[in-house]
Amino acid sequence: MGQWVRSLNEHSVRPMLKDAKKAGVTHVVLDVERSKIFTVLKQAQQIGMMTSYHNYFITSLDLHTVELEDFRHGGTNITCLRLVDPENPLVQSVMQDWTFGEVRHGRAVDTLTSSQQVGKGSCRNNNL
Repeated sequence: MGQWVRSLNEHSVRPMLKDAKKAGVTHVVLDVERSKIFTVLKQAQQIGMMTSYHNYFITSLDLHTVELEDFRHGGTNITCLRLVDPENPLVQSVMQDWTFGEVRHGRAVDTLTSSQQVGKGSCRNNNL
């Protein structure tokens, strides 16, 4: 199968996914805003494109903040990139220093720990 490239908009996700399914597409590069990832994957799941035969590469560096539990048992390979390892002690130290500075200056800080953020969906486990 050759390349199959389509642009998504809010109104064409499901029809585009149905066309992809009819065309036999099994390898998908998904480049959408973080806020739309779950919706696109959920629609793909609803039409049968989240099986062990399907592979998704998601370009968002924020995929770890998206709840992926609904897709854990379908056997779909979901892959992403992460530039920073939140489990690295140096990263944790920098995050603590940054958080302390924000609090000291009276700014609101999201208090999720790195392990809580990783728990939402991990790029380390390619088989979600």
